[in-house]
Amino acid sequence: YWSGQACATCPAGQFSLGGAETTTSCITCNANEYWSGQACVACPGDSVGAGGSATSCTCNDDHHAHWSGSDWSCAACTAPYVKTGSVVPQSMLSSDSCDDPPPCQRELLVTRVDGTDWAAPFYFTCGDVKVYAGRSNLQNKTVIPPNNIAWGSCPTGELSLATSNSTGFAYAYPDWAYTDKFNVEETVTCGCRKKVRITRTDQGATGWGPFMTLRCGGAPVEVIVGDSSSNTKDVTLFSPYNTGDCPSTFSGSTFPTDPIDGRGGHPYNFQLTELSGCDTGPQFYDTPPTDGNYPNYQQWIYEPNADQLAS
Repeated sequence: YWSGQACATCPAGQFSLGGAETTTSCITCNANEYWSGQACVACPGDSVGAGGSATSCTCNDDHHAHWSGSDWSCAACTAPYVKTGSVVPQSMLSSDSCDDPPPCQRELLVTRVDGTDWAAPFYFTCGDVKVYAGRSNLQNKTVIPPNNIAWGSCPTGELSLATSNSTGFAYAYPDWAYTDKFNVEETVTCGCRKKVRITRTDQGATGWGPFMTLRCGGAPVEVIVGDSSSNTKDVTLFSPYNTGDCPSTFSGSTFPTDPIDGRGGHPYNFQLTELSGCDTGPQFYDTPPTDGNYPNYQQWIYEPNADQLAS
């Protein structure tokens, strides 16, 4: 600006059009305004601006810059898409776009489309992540993958043996040839694979021999326990778990028959404790061992008898 004697620099946060001796002062825009090059312009709704000499405003989180052809606005992203730091105006007269939600252990809704439940547990893949769907006494079941998956990486069409090449669909027992059909829907909820601790509480006892699979809660929650050589074993769950879904104590009377040798029930007493934190990485049921002691298919995990279920 012209100081009356010479061209002078405007103070920080102010500006001037310059170029003429008649410009004798500097301009500053108010907060939530930006300088368009000709005037101070109000920031559109759902945005903020520092004012001063700023030449743009920033849309609120999960909003993106939208150009109508004549005006700028900050439009809300459609769930589950997200956006941070979209500015108005853009350098080009075109709208900004929203981004995919970040990868996470996203809760997945699995649905049987040709029936009301399923008894044969199966796997499918989302990108390079192998997901265990288990079995369900309902038509729908929510499962949590063992690792983060990118949005849009799960199959969008039919899940079945007929689509195994493109969906990674596979039954837990490779000899099964059922024609069940499913689909999977990615939800916006990032899941938490919780862990529970199973403790045998009988005085003087060590471990337990019968293999156990607990099903409890309305969904239900599957707690694949197996056996243990010690009195305590931590188990990772693959479905959402709410405190109280499973009983805090249960006993061997729930399991009147040893699923291995058919003997009578064991008077074992157990405690179930929910642990803090979330777990990642494949578990025993995600990638069944292939050594001689543990064949690929383990009936005690995938097909527990009714007398192995806790309610």
